[in-house]
Amino acid sequence: MKKFTLFFVAMILNLAIVYSQTNVTTTGGTSGYLPKFNGASTVVNSIAFESSSKIGIGTTSPAGILHLYSASSISSIIERSNGSGLGGSLNFLSSNPPNQADCYIGNINFQAKYSGTTFTGAGIVANSMAAWSSGNYNTRLDFQTNSGNSLSTRMSILDNGNVAIASTDAYGYKLYVNGSGFFTSSNNYALSSQTLSTNTSVSGGYFEGTATGCIGLSGFHTSGSWASQAVGVYGYVGVGVTNGGSTIGVLGESTGTYTSIGVKGVPNDDATNFYGVYGVGGVDGYAGYFAGDVYCTGSYLPSDEKLKDNVKSLESSLDKLMLLKPKSYTYKTSKELSFMNFNSGIQMGFVAQDIEKIFPNLVKKTVQPSEYDKDGKTIYNKVEFSAVNYIGLIPVIVGSIQEQENKIIKYKDQIDSLIIEIEKLKSSISTSSTSNISQNSVTDGAKLLQNIPNPSNGQTEISYNLPQANSQAIITLYDLSGKQIKKYSLSGSGEGKIIINANELIPGMYIYSLIINNQIIDTKRMVITD
Repeated sequence: MKKFTLFFVAMILNLAIVYSQTNVTTTGGTSGYLPKFNGASTVVNSIAFESSSKIGIGTTSPAGILHLYSASSISSIIERSNGSGLGGSLNFLSSNPPNQADCYIGNINFQAKYSGTTFTGAGIVANSMAAWSSGNYNTRLDFQTNSGNSLSTRMSILDNGNVAIASTDAYGYKLYVNGSGFFTSSNNYALSSQTLSTNTSVSGGYFEGTATGCIGLSGFHTSGSWASQAVGVYGYVGVGVTNGGSTIGVLGESTGTYTSIGVKGVPNDDATNFYGVYGVGGVDGYAGYFAGDVYCTGSYLPSDEKLKDNVKSLESSLDKLMLLKPKSYTYKTSKELSFMNFNSGIQMGFVAQDIEKIFPNLVKKTVQPSEYDKDGKTIYNKVEFSAVNYIGLIPVIVGSIQEQENKIIKYKDQIDSLIIEIEKLKSSISTSSTSNISQNSVTDGAKLLQNIPNPSNGQTEISYNLPQANSQAIITLYDLSGKQIKKYSLSGSGEGKIIINANELIPGMYIYSLIINNQIIDTKRMVITD
């Protein structure tokens, strides 16, 4: 302000000198007004007025050392022109340097009069951040607004360029917002955060909520065309990251003492297609990886015919299923595996290496990624292991049940046929016995013994006994369908035996009978194995 005072004093002295050297005519001069030339030799009142060592321009009641007033909307302009292209400047000088933090240096106030009283609506204040010393002039610029006739700091620009909103400290962040924030945009991103530092641990943005029911960061897309993509919160990281550490697009962490949710997705039920959380995995990656139990009230897998090629029926499912080795086990609880959050207690399942021998397509090499602290230091090293697609065993189990059921139906049909044949034979024997009582003497003493060994996979021996009076005796061999497989003619009388080679027969169950003079004397079962 002193510069302006000196300027006007010099102007007055200059006028005095000119007046003493030149014949000047004054016209209508008024006390207090600084004179100006209105022609070559005429002096009149200027718009500058001096009162009590205060200069007023456009006003005769200056309220400060320099008071500018205009009834129109004309703005004050400071203009400077020189060869270097520098613009005008306005300096505020304090005679005494700040000797502590938050020491007032200078300010600009925006004021208005109401009922004759001057009120300050907003202001810009320069405050020291520490006591000034040689080479240390740290200063904070506070932007203030009036609410309830009281000025409050709404935003501060710190000495390092960091910006704090509703706070005078940014706590090391480029932008610190103490309270809720709302960002809207009709194009691209409403809020974009990017880190370019090569430090071990950096954060492009940090959002924290401390009140009950608070939300650290809420992102949503509410209007406009959704033909391409509408994204509420988008996290992208990884470009140029080559240090082998983990990269996380969106990290949600919760440490509350009540219901604690790291990331929660709630879709809009009115949408055509709505998803609470949508993840996309690579060819060898996962759309979602959870180190711990996962609970859901329902789940689906893609199974539409239009999504599939090379559809074939499973074969020999039962044989493959019989090769599996169910196990009970407990997970290891060593420190290096603790971050995998295994279930405690006895588990039931399979060993991946056993499954891989039979169903290699149901086993996948997997990596539990390393974990790091906020400074980038490794807490846990990555763990490589094999994982099993247990759901993929369901078709095998279904196929095995179907194969087993088909065999049961087949055996049941064979048994039913044998029962019918046996009933026929019984009826024939009864009829034969009634009509040929005289032939009883022919079959008296006849006997058929069980084959030895039984079951058999080599040779098996069938012993028998024939009465002396016989005309025709045979041993016949049938499969379970009633089809005759072999017939052995017998001769003589007394005890005898026949040898059957198992390698001449298909493994399974057979029936053999001793028949004398078309009468079935006895029937036995024989089992041939591999």
